[in-house]
Amino acid sequence: LKTDTQGFDLEVLKGAKEILNDIDVLQIEIPYIIIYQNAPSRAEIEQFINNYNFIPTGIFPISHMENDMALIETDSYYVNKYY
Repeated sequence: LKTDTQGFDLEVLKGAKEILNDIDVLQIEIPYIIIYQNAPSRAEIEQFINNYNFIPTGIFPISHMENDMALIETDSYYVNKYY
């Protein structure tokens, strides 16, 4: 399952919670700095998917802050540990 919803990824995951146990891999845009109004934090998203037995397998930067190279967001991959 790939989400790329500009701040609504957690809402998509919540809407899919009845089938999340049947999904092997998630690709989610994870914010490290909140850039969309009312978007969930990285911790909120990770806590939710951890409850469905997903573990991180790859984190790939999408964008950085110009002045200090801090991560803004990443494409993050999680695999169902029961896959």
